[in-house]
Amino acid sequence: MKTLLRLFKRDKVTFSLNIVGLVLGIGCFVSLQLYISNERSFDEFHSNSEELYRMTIYAEAGGREYKSAIIHGYWEQLLENQVQGIAKATKLVSVQSDISLRAENKITVAPQGTGFYVDEDFLDLFQFEALQGDPTSFLSGPGALVITEELALKIFDRTDVMGENLIFNDGDDNAVQIAGVLKNLPENSHIQFDYLITGSTFPEFWDETAQLKGGSFTAYMYFETERQADMQSIQTAIEELRLKHFQDYFQFPILPVTDIHFKADSLFEHTTAGNESFVNTLELISYFLIVIAIINYIILSSSQMFKRAKEIGIRKSLGAGKASLISYLMLEAILLSLLAGIVGIGLIHYVLQEVFPLLFDVELSLMSNPMTIVYILLFCLVVGFISGSIPALRISGLQVIPSLKGMGNRPTKGLSGNSVLVIAQFAFTFFVVIGTYMVTKQLFYLKGKDLGYNKEAVINISRSSGASLEQWKQFLDKIENQHYTESVGTTLYEFIGDYNGNYVSVIDGADTSWISVQWNGIDERIIETMDLNLIEGTNFNPSENDDSTSIILNRAAAEKLNVDNLVGRVASSSIPTGDQGKIIGIVENFHFQSFDKEIIPIALFFHKNDNWKRNALVKFKTTNYSEVLPEIEQAWFDAGIEDPFNYRFLDSWFEQLIANEQRLGRLVITFSVMCVLIACLGLVGLVRYNMAGERKKIGIRKVFGASVLSILKRVNTQFLLRIGIAVIIAIPISVYGISLWLDNFA
Repeated sequence: MKTLLRLFKRDKVTFSLNIVGLVLGIGCFVSLQLYISNERSFDEFHSNSEELYRMTIYAEAGGREYKSAIIHGYWEQLLENQVQGIAKATKLVSVQSDISLRAENKITVAPQGTGFYVDEDFLDLFQFEALQGDPTSFLSGPGALVITEELALKIFDRTDVMGENLIFNDGDDNAVQIAGVLKNLPENSHIQFDYLITGSTFPEFWDETAQLKGGSFTAYMYFETERQADMQSIQTAIEELRLKHFQDYFQFPILPVTDIHFKADSLFEHTTAGNESFVNTLELISYFLIVIAIINYIILSSSQMFKRAKEIGIRKSLGAGKASLISYLMLEAILLSLLAGIVGIGLIHYVLQEVFPLLFDVELSLMSNPMTIVYILLFCLVVGFISGSIPALRISGLQVIPSLKGMGNRPTKGLSGNSVLVIAQFAFTFFVVIGTYMVTKQLFYLKGKDLGYNKEAVINISRSSGASLEQWKQFLDKIENQHYTESVGTTLYEFIGDYNGNYVSVIDGADTSWISVQWNGIDERIIETMDLNLIEGTNFNPSENDDSTSIILNRAAAEKLNVDNLVGRVASSSIPTGDQGKIIGIVENFHFQSFDKEIIPIALFFHKNDNWKRNALVKFKTTNYSEVLPEIEQAWFDAGIEDPFNYRFLDSWFEQLIANEQRLGRLVITFSVMCVLIACLGLVGLVRYNMAGERKKIGIRKVFGASVLSILKRVNTQFLLRIGIAVIIAIPISVYGISLWLDNFA
């Protein structure tokens, strides 16, 4: 403590600059590393994470690929019973409709995609923590419902709800019992849900998912291997079963659960894929931050080299050796770094608790692992050692006689090393600044990008499971004729997100052109409601009897089919409307998935079946939503629907499409500002010292008539030269790095 007080009293400004620079550097570096560690530790909280795998499907035909996260449920019994080395297999099926949960005269709607039908052994493989009880016993038999703590509070306003009965309405009323309550799931779990219900509650449906004949590709498939299992043997056995039970062009890759977060690039993923390049970018910035902070300390400490010359000369004349001087100076740096670390822990805690959730939608805790603080302090020791070593070696090398004579009042050759450090520091900083500019520019481009449809003043309303078909039709009829409604269109699947998968083939002479597509069912008003650009052919016409089998493709599908005069041709498919249909139109491509995915072929089928009208897209004439939405809600209840009224603005969906990129932009901008600030602290300290050495010279020059401009030019030339060199170094590296990052966008 005495050493730190002595350093403070000797030069308050330099001491403060050093502390602030190290606090910012260490605090930002550790905060980013905690975020990066969280991203790279997905699903590792399961004690058996190294034994957990997921199976997906891959097919290739005609040079075209099809990848899907959902596969045939029959694989469960094949894996569990016929593959040596696999201990357990389990399947889960996403609940793809809004579910009404009725309890104690209160109805809560669980949106589609927030729950799973599961096998009874699901919680044996995935070890989520329960509020009370043993989670492995929760899913025991039909009618068992497991909910999260958050959903329990929504339904009952309390969490001690085990044994409570409620009605699970998925179109029919099903009496279920809450068998367990899980703690809210960790954010670094790729599986996220609000509830689980045993598939055996619906025996006909659940048995069908597991049948080879008559079954479908609807299940997410996971398995747990025995410890030290031979993965090569397991893959060989899976290949043999594939050839025996499935068509040749199907492949079934397996992926460790811990790798899914960064490799979730298949159709129908139930998780938002992490962006590995995004994490790597942040890691690079974190290293730049700490390097800039260390260089900053070296520059500031070295700039004190001649100011401390007399002190060093006196210590040497009193018998201090070089080793003892180095130890003394190193101790100063380490103590300063530890002080910065202690202050930095407070900064880190604040950043994680207040800044990260607000700006980056991430909740992390410094106190979740007490050893983290120990690691931070050990890291500070390393930073202190590195940042103190160069100044200690340089200052301890001063000669005794020149030092005692005060030959340290002006910078001499010793500052040439500082010039290199300043150039390096600003090269790093300019690299980050240029990168930040390009990231920001890309984000503005994405926000202003033509999506292929109009997202403004449009909401999506999904038919809840508690709404009968007649009630839903009555509701749609009522809102369609209101003064605030411009148009109403309906779809089978939500307009933004994954559609269903299928194929479309067209006979072209002796050849058949085949492509995989995602398909959706729409009515004739969707093209008008969403302002889709019909570039060829016609829209659906409900008065035409054959329109139930008509098809509209997007440009990507038309280009991949590569058939002349495509409109008017008969195409084959296997959707519920029929095996064949006529292609009547082509629409311009539109974005319905994340921007890091290439726009894929889409087939839009006309639905006359009212059961296909599960989602309504309502386009308003006005943006006075506070007046319009209550009227729509009243129409909902007037139709006799008891479920709560839920809606979603389409532009909020769009924000989700670029959520990863927006998060990257906020992180990069925030921490690049820190880089610039730390670099400027070092520059301020260096300028301050140099100006102190030049004071007499400037006075003499002014006496002899030098102008203020000439003095400024002389003083600033050396700094501008260093910064110019840094810019020249940073530009080509930045251009290369940004080009790699932009490759992630389709």
